[in-house]
Amino acid sequence: MITDTIDRLITVERQQGRDEGLQQGLQQGLRAAMRLGRLLTAGETDRLIAYLTAHPMTVEQIAETVPEEIERWIAPAGPKNGTNGHSGR
Repeated sequence: MITDTIDRLITVERQQGRDEGLQQGLQQGLRAAMRLGRLLTAGETDRLIAYLTAHPMTVEQIAETVPEEIERWIAPAGPKNGTNGHSGR
């Protein structure tokens, strides 16, 4: 009986943690969009999530980030050298 109660409490705590993490992620995305002064497209949102997953930071750090930096985070990956990805050599 005590084991069942502990299992239920653990399950509830885990779900609350997931909910809080989701809420924090949504807030980070909204703050980023507000810093940019525009809404993010679905692709930009996906790239922002990928960036923040690879580079974890606090909500405060995101809020302090300049819009130009956030634009770099959400920019589509493109060729590194020239327009066709080749250095021309």
